[in-house]
Amino acid sequence: MATALTIEACVTAYGAPFVTEFAHRTAGSPVRPASYSVQITATDGTLLTATSDLDGVIAGTDVSGQIRQPMGSVTLSFARNVQPETLRYSAVVTSAVPLDASILGIENTRLPPDGRVPVFRAGDVGIIHNTQSDTLPSPAVASATYAMPRGDLGALRLVDQAGTIVDRAQYTVDLVAGSVTMSATLDLSAYTEPLVAQHRIEERLLISDVQINGTITFTAALANAYPAAGSYISSALLAGDLFARVENVFDQQTWTGEWSDVLIGNGATPEYDDINFPIECDNQGAVTERWRMHFTGTTSFQVIGENLGVIATGTTGADVSPVNPITGLPYFTLRASGWGGGWSIGNNLRFNTVGAAAAAWITRTVLSGATLAGDAFDLSVAGDVD
Repeated sequence: MATALTIEACVTAYGAPFVTEFAHRTAGSPVRPASYSVQITATDGTLLTATSDLDGVIAGTDVSGQIRQPMGSVTLSFARNVQPETLRYSAVVTSAVPLDASILGIENTRLPPDGRVPVFRAGDVGIIHNTQSDTLPSPAVASATYAMPRGDLGALRLVDQAGTIVDRAQYTVDLVAGSVTMSATLDLSAYTEPLVAQHRIEERLLISDVQINGTITFTAALANAYPAAGSYISSALLAGDLFARVENVFDQQTWTGEWSDVLIGNGATPEYDDINFPIECDNQGAVTERWRMHFTGTTSFQVIGENLGVIATGTTGADVSPVNPITGLPYFTLRASGWGGGWSIGNNLRFNTVGAAAAAWITRTVLSGATLAGDAFDLSVAGDVD
């Protein structure tokens, strides 16, 4: 005997939903380049797979998309209907352990978690530049002027065939005209000709916007045309107004071997009159150094730098101007009129000079497991006068 059934309630399913686009975030970030892979099943049962490349582009049969590796955000598009609940992915997430500040030599609390510092930011100054090379006639002729194919240069130098930089005493340059004139007493016996002129055009502009894809926007239009080949942008570290100066002048009766900015022990009986005859220095010759004039007699002394050592001797009867060999100008000048009498063997006049140069840290970060075939950079110092 058949039993009668009464339907009280029911659920009706019309089939699993399908999609043609999908977006998600990885479980962590940043994602290591070329480490993302995804698979998903189409509604007809076909397994679709795709992988990402170094730029984050995802590609596979009937699958395309993009992964923004720093954030781990993924967008996918499918050429056929797929079942979203079947999506599976794998990715390698990187992490960095910050080094101890004592190892870095700088305070690491202001560094990003991965230790990477952005080179360009909105509001910074960027320098766009292009360097080209032209070979001079061989042999170069004394007093001859050779014109470059462009003017208004930012820099120009000569190198020989071995890459050796030619001494600037052998030539002069006219950056506005874009030309180089050889010395009247030209001597290129130490170089392999023909010489090559390396000339650069450049301009400094304020950066208004920086995009993650590498696009940089300036606040003003470029004044020069920059071909793609050989053109680069460099960051600029602004140091503000700088000037050389003398600080911390004092005398010390006996040298203790310690470079201190305060008097150790007793001062010497005589004095140097730095009020009426101040110690002189200029931006081109001065360096940041601690100095002492160590008396070896009643009027004779040695000029000693903390880092440079003994660089000159002098007497109280003549001006002393030890020459900086890099610039050919004095580190400083001590006037003979400033010396008082009564100096004894072992007395010291101490003072510091501060050069017109900005201090900067230069560090390089190499990711774990990275292989370097060789790298290099140029650091250029530029300045102007109001």
